[in-house]
Amino acid sequence: MAPQSGFPDPLVIAPLSPVHKQTFILLHGRGSSAANFGPGLLQEPLTSRTTNTVMPHSGLTTLQTNFPHAKFIFPTAPRRRATIYKRSIINQWFDSWHVDEQGVNEWLMIEGLQKTVGYLHALLRKEIALLGEGGAQNVVLGGISQGCAASLVVMLLWDGPPLGAVLGVCGWLPFEGGLSKVAGAQKLELDEAPPDPDRNPFSTPVFLGHGTEDQKVPVGLGLSAAACLETMGIKVSWNEYHGLGHWYSGEMLADMASFLEYQTKWIQQGEE
Repeated sequence: MAPQSGFPDPLVIAPLSPVHKQTFILLHGRGSSAANFGPGLLQEPLTSRTTNTVMPHSGLTTLQTNFPHAKFIFPTAPRRRATIYKRSIINQWFDSWHVDEQGVNEWLMIEGLQKTVGYLHALLRKEIALLGEGGAQNVVLGGISQGCAASLVVMLLWDGPPLGAVLGVCGWLPFEGGLSKVAGAQKLELDEAPPDPDRNPFSTPVFLGHGTEDQKVPVGLGLSAAACLETMGIKVSWNEYHGLGHWYSGEMLADMASFLEYQTKWIQQGEE
């Protein structure tokens, strides 16, 4: 199996409603694919954190049914050689070394991130244009693990209007060490001359969820990513899930849905 230079066609799941009002673009983790990640995510029931029962929202029990006007796009990363796996060819958004060794071999990430950022920025612009006026506020970007890391970089380099939200699961922030060094000075500049909130991508709210038993990306890396983003002036909702490993849960997805409903003020029912 040879490496790929381009991106495969994404998996696109149309809205349940005939009216398309929102778009989710969600990225799988390294070694996975849209087909392996997307359908299972949309079938996962939303469960209450307190009662561990399916959320009683008039039968709206998954992300897809909770947001019936939303199109879900699941891109697939190209097949690339992974240095960490002795240059085996797998799907990955960028090459990288061990995530718990932040700052080590960071140069490995640059080429893949450049290509991934360009691809996803183009996809964002396309969906924003399809949604019309105010479309950016109706687009959500996110991902799990390496897909979360890529989404955060895509957001930080985004030059368009703020998105509705960015969602991250069990991820980390690439180049966090360098970003932390400049974040304080950047924050001071923003405080002195606040940018137009309608054009400032840092106005995009971020939801980060992480399992406390994650053995692949330690929860501390997610927490430090949240702290770094907050230093930049980004509004971050940090959420830990006790007993959860390197994956999502129904409780996490329910919290995501509540976060989106609060941040975006999307009306999900009664509109066609």
